[in-house]
Amino acid sequence: MNHQDPHGLDAFCCSGSSPTLSLLGLGKVGRAFVALPDLQDWRLCSVSDRSGTLCDQKGLDGPHISAAKIVGRSVAAQGGGGPREPDLALSLIEAEYVVDCTDTHLDSCDESLARSLAILDRGQCLVSAAKSALLADPQAFLVGDRLARYGFNAVLGGTGLDLKRELTVIQQGCTEIVAVPNACTGSLIQSIEEGLDRDAAFALARERELLEADPEQDIDARDAAIKITMVANLVYGTRVDWRELERPHFNELDLDLLTWRREQGKTTRLVCRADREGVRLAYEELDLGSTLAIPWTRVLYGYHECGSSRRIMVGKGVGAEGTARALFADLNDIRQGREKA
Repeated sequence: MNHQDPHGLDAFCCSGSSPTLSLLGLGKVGRAFVALPDLQDWRLCSVSDRSGTLCDQKGLDGPHISAAKIVGRSVAAQGGGGPREPDLALSLIEAEYVVDCTDTHLDSCDESLARSLAILDRGQCLVSAAKSALLADPQAFLVGDRLARYGFNAVLGGTGLDLKRELTVIQQGCTEIVAVPNACTGSLIQSIEEGLDRDAAFALARERELLEADPEQDIDARDAAIKITMVANLVYGTRVDWRELERPHFNELDLDLLTWRREQGKTTRLVCRADREGVRLAYEELDLGSTLAIPWTRVLYGYHECGSSRRIMVGKGVGAEGTARALFADLNDIRQGREKA
């Protein structure tokens, strides 16, 4: 039964043994997430998009909601009579876990942070694919027990869970962070190396669901800059502003140079480097055997310590389905931690 009320949602507590979920956002990632077969052991109690909130204490049919959204039926059109404002919807629905699949809006990071902290401070758990909150203030998630109930695995392409587990050790000894965090530019470069022209390379990246909601975020290196500054600020406790970084634009690359390098047994990747002195981004020439020369289906974050010690984290959270599975890994990790406590 869909819970509808002319004044919004009445507060209720989902009952039963299965962990309960609320989902924010039904874009590509949100649709892929609710369609995951692995969610059968969880109870999806509410789904919100910009049109409203669909809610059922007994559990919603995620694959059905996803399929309806794909053909253009919003949550409201599917019978969702709850509030459009996500903060209000979440404050009224007492699900144990919240999954944030909303788009990253760079002009509303503080709003996203406030919503995320409110969720955690109500005692709920939160896993997120949106970068806005962590970008606004990563240190805020280290206060109290928030980090134990917060997951950012999907934000970092499936490497956030490993970073979270090793964060304390990394914070103590990391001298440099090296990352290849943007799968879209990796796909574009590989396509051009294989002989596709620019338009065909972009079309393939779009087909692979690698482009951000605002594709320019990939092309002008904003996505990469955001991710490396989030990680640097989290690890070093700094306050680097990604907007102040010099960012290489993909359109400024010499495409003939990319193909020539490949013929010479080399390749190119957008590489991000950070230490306590600052953050740098550049398209670097790499040997094909380099650790950084990862395929477009992966992202990489390396945490170097004094001497030759380094921690390499490779993630498969690429594209809508990969991101959805990274979210699910976070859910399971937090759930297991709570069950052991």
